[in-house]
Amino acid sequence: MEESSFYLVNDLPRAPGYYEIYVDGELALKCGISTNLRRRLRQHASSHQNGLKLVDGGDWHIPAHVWSKRSVLTKHLYYDQELEPGLDFTIQLVRREFLLHRCIIRFVQTPTKRAARQIEVMNEMHFRYFGPVQVR
Repeated sequence: MEESSFYLVNDLPRAPGYYEIYVDGELALKCGISTNLRRRLRQHASSHQNGLKLVDGGDWHIPAHVWSKRSVLTKHLYYDQELEPGLDFTIQLVRREFLLHRCIIRFVQTPTKRAARQIEVMNEMHFRYFGPVQVR
């Protein structure tokens, strides 16, 4: 696997692949796949607030009422109060700064998205953000 940071996300390949995101190089935060690693990890890095949409009649306090238009990582961070108790991840800038300064990316290019998915299936249960988003 190759390693990068969110500072260098624009240098990542525009190729299919599998990626992992770690906090301080140790805590396995999230893994995922994409047909274009650069585009997908740029979406995560931007952590846009407007990428989170509330369903009609929904409640922002209930993760199932919010869907992620761009990055499910944004939604996971938004609802995680335990990861860094001193940080308010409901604020876009806080999420972005956290990703830039505290997280690293490990990735591998694959011939297809399907090949990346095979890697993801073997590893996803070992990451903090796996399955439905939950309030922590």
